[in-house]
Amino acid sequence: MKIKLLLVEDHHIVRRGLVFFLKTREEFEIIGEAENGEEALTFIQTERPDVVLMDLSMPKMDGIEATKRIKQYDETIKILILSSFSEQDYVLPALEAGADGYQLKEVQPEQLVASIIAVHEGNA
Repeated sequence: MKIKLLLVEDHHIVRRGLVFFLKTREEFEIIGEAENGEEALTFIQTERPDVVLMDLSMPKMDGIEATKRIKQYDETIKILILSSFSEQDYVLPALEAGADGYQLKEVQPEQLVASIIAVHEGNA
């Protein structure tokens, strides 16, 4: 069974690149995209992703607040933060908000795949 993904990223070109790459992988099914945390919250009320790939810095609602609210709504949804920020000032609040994993955007594609699978399996 494929891992159902929701991609939450405000930069269109980054989101399109993620979609383009992840669609080449048979492990994943992209069931939705969102530009910000508000859209992500609306989405999960009608669809249930297995894993949310979440940016941190977004307009309207950032990734930390969206992570908190998604986990309040359904704690079984796994959340992998995908961010360009490596400082603990970003990592720790994300994990405290309920994120199941944290991955830097500079990661190699195969490592991103491994991280998504690890988060899905609860091994992050």
